[in-house]
Amino acid sequence: MADDTSAPIPGLSPQPQQPPPAIPTPGIPPQPQPQPGLEPEPGLEPEPGQEGWQMPPTQSIVLQPGYLSPPVPEPPIPAPPFPAPPFPAPPLPASPVLAPTGAGRRRRPPLWALIVGGFALVGLVVGLVIWAPWSPPPQAPTAVRVSSPTATTALVSWTAPKGGATPDQYNIMRDGKEQGIVPGSHTSWTDTGLAPGSKHSYVVITVGNGQKSGPSAKTAVTTITPAPVGVTATDKTYTTVTLHWSPPANAPTPDQYTIYDTSTGKVVLDRLDSSLTSYTVTRLVAGDDYSFAVTASWGSAESAFSQELDAPPLSKPLSGSVPVNLKVTKILSGSTGLKVGQTWADNWSFSANCPATSCTLTDKGSLISTIAPFTIKLKLANGIYAGQATHVQFSHCGGANSYETVTVRIAPNRGGVSNGAWTAWHGTMTLAYPGQTVGNGYCSAGDWNLTLTGTGS
Repeated sequence: MADDTSAPIPGLSPQPQQPPPAIPTPGIPPQPQPQPGLEPEPGLEPEPGQEGWQMPPTQSIVLQPGYLSPPVPEPPIPAPPFPAPPFPAPPLPASPVLAPTGAGRRRRPPLWALIVGGFALVGLVVGLVIWAPWSPPPQAPTAVRVSSPTATTALVSWTAPKGGATPDQYNIMRDGKEQGIVPGSHTSWTDTGLAPGSKHSYVVITVGNGQKSGPSAKTAVTTITPAPVGVTATDKTYTTVTLHWSPPANAPTPDQYTIYDTSTGKVVLDRLDSSLTSYTVTRLVAGDDYSFAVTASWGSAESAFSQELDAPPLSKPLSGSVPVNLKVTKILSGSTGLKVGQTWADNWSFSANCPATSCTLTDKGSLISTIAPFTIKLKLANGIYAGQATHVQFSHCGGANSYETVTVRIAPNRGGVSNGAWTAWHGTMTLAYPGQTVGNGYCSAGDWNLTLTGTGS
């Protein structure tokens, strides 16, 4: 060709140039194009419009009979209607990304990519090593304490760790299972819904920087079993006493109550349903000392005793040797030996039989030491004990013994009773003389009256 535009470009390998497709001309049949590997016959010239080919100016392409041209591949883009460029476009530079260069083969990454990747990996490892000391794991709490403020709750408290990661939260474990979570600013937690008298163990775990500490030291607690409160005694008789109480505080309703006689030990008197809060103790002995206590139970868990209550039944009004003061207020007309206003002291012996609400007093007394004693049974009526003794020898008539009927009436002074026992009392005594004849003489009937005062035994 006349110019050298088809000369190879440095760094690029020359590629075979495909001839542009022929441009059809009206009225002129299309001519076959030269194909790679087929050289035009010498002396042939290109048709008008085929200036890209250099041929002798006086020849044209003629297809010989029997000659078949190989198929022409379709170009990806139709050729423009102007002459093709004298040389092909340079190929695009290869990408550093692995790309297929042949069947089943990939390009190796460039050396610089491997070096950069190696430095990045080393930097990551160094960064982790440098970062680790500034993010230590959390430490477990210390001084874990557990108490049972109520029968169904446990209060867990602890001291925050002094080192390690800052606590984000604490996890509380009861009997090996997580039961609660509190923020890292809290140092206590209350466990609820427990059974009275149940035993549990607790540990606390610190959580910080996405890590958990080991468990704290294990601490155990047994929930409380409160005893009934406010035990009192009412409606006392000489053989019974009624106890009353209130349910235990800070606890659910018990399953049952147990009544104990603690006078001589721990004797179970009865067990009651929890709906009852009173109980009458029977078959007591009047005047004896008794004390009682009540417990509450939830299943097999029993509370301690309530406060023991001293609650004896009513004491005997008078018992044992009782000092008595006697004063004469009236004498039998014509009698001698006693004077109005005369006083003396004696000791009477009382015993009492008190089956329930009343007693019978047996008084073995005397008037004058030289006279035989008497025995009177006194029965209670309208707050007054009264009784009679007949054929009591008290006086003489003409040298013969006289026998009187003795009537005694006694009652306690106002405020003179302590749990049924008399501390101060008063009464009257009448000796009725029926009169009698002795020999030729006669002693007229009449009586003597005396007042009585006394204290307890």
